[in-house]
Amino acid sequence: MALRIAIISPNRQAYSETFITDLIAGLQGEKLVLIDGALPTRKADGTPLLAQDLIARLGRAVRQQAFGATTETFQRESVTAALRAHRTQVVIAEYGPTAAAMFPVCKAAGIPLVAHFHGVDAYHQDVLAKHATSYPKMLKGASAVIGVSKEMVRQLVSLGAPVERTHYISCGVDPARFPACRPELAPPGIVAVGRFVEKKGPYLTLLSFQRALAEVPEARLVMIGDGPLLETCRRIAKAMDIEDHVDFAGVLAHDAVQQRLRSARGFAQHSIATAKNDREGTPVAVLEAMASALPVVATRHAGIADAIEDGRSGLLSEEGDVRAMAGNLVRILKDPALAATIGVQARVRIEEAYTQRQQFAAIQSLLERAAQG
Repeated sequence: MALRIAIISPNRQAYSETFITDLIAGLQGEKLVLIDGALPTRKADGTPLLAQDLIARLGRAVRQQAFGATTETFQRESVTAALRAHRTQVVIAEYGPTAAAMFPVCKAAGIPLVAHFHGVDAYHQDVLAKHATSYPKMLKGASAVIGVSKEMVRQLVSLGAPVERTHYISCGVDPARFPACRPELAPPGIVAVGRFVEKKGPYLTLLSFQRALAEVPEARLVMIGDGPLLETCRRIAKAMDIEDHVDFAGVLAHDAVQQRLRSARGFAQHSIATAKNDREGTPVAVLEAMASALPVVATRHAGIADAIEDGRSGLLSEEGDVRAMAGNLVRILKDPALAATIGVQARVRIEEAYTQRQQFAAIQSLLERAAQG
């Protein structure tokens, strides 16, 4: 009998959240997907959970005036009704705040909850302060808690998640979607893919690349993505007089990203912990580059340090150390054979431990165990 799963996702999927849409597609069972808000307000097709006809709206108005019912009351009731109509056996909530909002609903309905953390939701000081009361209750009461890096699992346990119910399940990728590149045949170029936000350190990637240019003056950097720091990075590139060597390509479709990867010698990402302690989980873009047999030059940060064996399947440096990262970039840019060797080992690493098939199977097994109690 097919497992009846409800997947709760707070966002109408942004371009950088394909890992959630992939997970929804990869899970097996009868699936109900609810979106828009930590306490969801719509089904995946956009249908509102709250009835919008005149009688329903009048009924809610009467309850508000006569009994003090709140919007949250109606939202919880509508989510509960959707779960019951679907005969949901287990709920997986994407991101900690979603799990915190869903926990009272699931508890009242007697439905097991699995909380799936991804990064900012496990670390950011403002997020933790906002959920200082709801997180401990949810972490203690959830049937299972998932962290996508080993460091994150330790963090979740420190926040109150029971060790025996807290699981490390990294993000994964499908190697079949990423044909192996030949970095040894590519010109000395580096690609960076990701949102221009502080924790991805795009300005530190630029500073590292500028240092590498001093030794490899023909090198080029392509930065793919969008975000609040994009214009700042453009200005930095211009101020450092390297704008002729840097291509800010914007948001690109999967095939276009693949084309850029095939034309590069390596991939770079300088992830950092921010002043507010925002951190990565396991960046999917790094895993995709590894699956493409590109050598990754990155920082020893969160799940990156789990995925990359330094010196074998990638080259790592400490956060903020642009001198060391520049040195690693130079090694790749000057030595095509080294780039090829590391790239091959990176793809092997993905095939052995970081495929979506492995990720989905692990989460599926966890959901089935949670449903069984």
